[in-house]
Amino acid sequence: MANPSESMFISQQDVAELTGHPGPAIQARWLRANGIPFILGGDGRPKVARQTLLNKVEPTQPSQELPIEPVPSLAKITANWDKVSEALMAELIGATSRALQGRRSRGAIPTDIWREVDGRIMYSLKRYDAWLEGHWPPFEESTRLERRKPVPKKKRRNIQLLV
Repeated sequence: MANPSESMFISQQDVAELTGHPGPAIQARWLRANGIPFILGGDGRPKVARQTLLNKVEPTQPSQELPIEPVPSLAKITANWDKVSEALMAELIGATSRALQGRRSRGAIPTDIWREVDGRIMYSLKRYDAWLEGHWPPFEESTRLERRKPVPKKKRRNIQLLV
């Protein structure tokens, strides 16, 4: 337990030393960025609870937080999806929503890939992939690397002009 003679909050000098800046706005920004809870006092300066800071620096009890797992990529999350919104489809194919709207309105993307559902445009990822694969010739893996024959260089003729 903290000493009763100590204040509940760390001093303004300690906050300035912790954040590395005397200005309250920059102190608050630094505290937020580092996940240190604080409140703003009536003077507009951030007030940091002593016990919260001590727990942050030196936890006394095991953390109740779940272990941090890496966030899977969007492609892995959508591996089992088929129908997606236009905004998500644009993100998946690396375009803007506006560019995708333009492709759809020009007919560059066939109508069997997208549908309007309840006023929203939805795309089928499986149909889009199949359509996209249709634009490529079948892949044939060659057993050996074929060397290209060198192209013969054109011979230059030296023409001398007599004047």
